[in-house]
Amino acid sequence: EAAYDSSGTDYDKYLFMTAEAAWMSANRAGDDAAELMEIDVRSKYMAVIAAQSALEAAQLGVAKATEAQKIANLSLDQGLITDVDVQLAQTGAYQAQLTLLKAQLNDHLAVLDYEQSMGLGTTSVAIPAPVVVVR
Repeated sequence: EAAYDSSGTDYDKYLFMTAEAAWMSANRAGDDAAELMEIDVRSKYMAVIAAQSALEAAQLGVAKATEAQKIANLSLDQGLITDVDVQLAQTGAYQAQLTLLKAQLNDHLAVLDYEQSMGLGTTSVAIPAPVVVVR
């Protein structure tokens, strides 16, 4: 920063150029912020889609594990398998249910993140415009 005589036109030019640079920087920051917000919303939306796909897969997993448990119980009744095999099938069903619960939680969290990125359920606050003081 150079030393300027505060009474001369060079100082006025300096103040003008400084204010103009600050204004241009603020405009660029505003443009960048809009792009970053759009990217954030799009990524949150994609996270919701991924979470819903994982939820559907977990629901199918529970259905398959439950069916496997039923088959294991029928096989035990016929003497084809042992109690240990039935317990393994029950454990698989419990693990599938746990996976489903985790998928449901992740789906809900993804939806909440998306809604927050869209501003749903939040209040907006007006940001005052910057004030440039020229001496």
